[in-house]
Amino acid sequence: MEAMTPKQLLNLPATRITLVGRSAELDSLAGQALNVPGRLLTLTGPGGVGKTSLALAVARRISPEFAAGVCLADLSAVTGEETLRLAVANAVGVRESAERPLKEALLSFLRDVEMLLVVDNCEHVIDTCAALIDELLAGCARLRILATSREALRISGEVTYTVDPLPIPSAELSESPAALVENASVELFLERARAVRPGLKLTARNSGAITEICRRLEGIPLGLELAASQAAGLSLDAIAGRLGESFDLLMGRSRLRPRRQQTLRATLEWSHDLLSPPEQAVFRRLAAFAGGWTAEAARFVCEAEGIEGESVVDQLAGLVEKSLAVFEERDGTARYRFLEPVRQYAQGRLAASGESGAVRTRHCAFFVSLAEEAEPEIHRAQQGVWMRRLDRDFDNLRTAVRTANTRSDAESVLRLTGALWWYLWVRGHLREAVEWLEPALDREAQMPARTAGLRAAAMLLGSLGRSGEATA
Repeated sequence: MEAMTPKQLLNLPATRITLVGRSAELDSLAGQALNVPGRLLTLTGPGGVGKTSLALAVARRISPEFAAGVCLADLSAVTGEETLRLAVANAVGVRESAERPLKEALLSFLRDVEMLLVVDNCEHVIDTCAALIDELLAGCARLRILATSREALRISGEVTYTVDPLPIPSAELSESPAALVENASVELFLERARAVRPGLKLTARNSGAITEICRRLEGIPLGLELAASQAAGLSLDAIAGRLGESFDLLMGRSRLRPRRQQTLRATLEWSHDLLSPPEQAVFRRLAAFAGGWTAEAARFVCEAEGIEGESVVDQLAGLVEKSLAVFEERDGTARYRFLEPVRQYAQGRLAASGESGAVRTRHCAFFVSLAEEAEPEIHRAQQGVWMRRLDRDFDNLRTAVRTANTRSDAESVLRLTGALWWYLWVRGHLREAVEWLEPALDREAQMPARTAGLRAAAMLLGSLGRSGEATA
């Protein structure tokens, strides 16, 4: 087992925006997270309501109380039990080895560690996530877990807290700007709108439009932020009017869907419809990525049908400005990502476009090429730089392999895994890599790729103690 030292176990992302309208909840949840008897507090609520932001704020508030620190395990790209366990292990710095399976290594490391583990985006792997968290809490007496999910995990000792949308103003408040400014939804909308339109003030003239926007969006923070981003080019009356039209069109589509989910979808639908056709094309094509992307990757994957590489970067910048994509810079590297509700919406758009196959093929090709470019570099002077780059794109590498295996594209799987077997070994992805290789090696492939795949399989199997299979 290989693990980070306790002083390093603080991997929460830095925040550059204020948490509006949640101060009372923050105080209350900080106390609950430290004292709930079952050591599991789950924040639930609809997509876009701000569960992640609130959980991270709580974690930052109480981090000094944990000797081994606070770690974030983002599950947004997790697809099953094995990748779930890997995501948690990677968050706390545990690596798999031939001597000890990952399950045993993870439990051993956390058994006597005083730590807060934030487990984010549980809903799409709810059953396997519940089982793993139950296992960790049962075996690790000093571990506390703060989870976010659209539904409760429903395990023993869990305490749930429903994160509601922000309070919205009553219709009559629009006539009183002095009272309206105290409303949390209005405060959030104005703060975000001022980022794109400095000097915007709440007045008797625009208070009606602001009230309408907040009421239409029912106080959902993601919706308010998306609407506020349009203030750079639209009047507040136009924002309220267009939002109302889109919302009304979508309200009747499903009687079974909760109204707030319809509202969030309406917000995303409306924001999408305001994009130019090139922006719409880039937006849906970016759904092929998992865990974020670079501008270089976006150019390769999204360039098609009249959209050139440099134009992709321009459209991407537009998506960031409209709050549909997030720009981040860490260790001097610029990356982009979608918030999870936005990513899911974009995936639906891509699936409906008829170009999903071609986009995912380009995505796979890019990351096969990246793997082969990285192969010599991870043994040279810039090894650390390249290892971190592969770490950041590991979810994309995993997605590329899944795409290739689904399409029986053995050559792409063998090229990618053959190039990165040493990285996969160092980072502890041994069993997962073998699972990638096994179906590919059962298919036909050109000799250079097959040779690379066989070498990788032999090295990885040997490291797992399966020497007979490695020799064969």
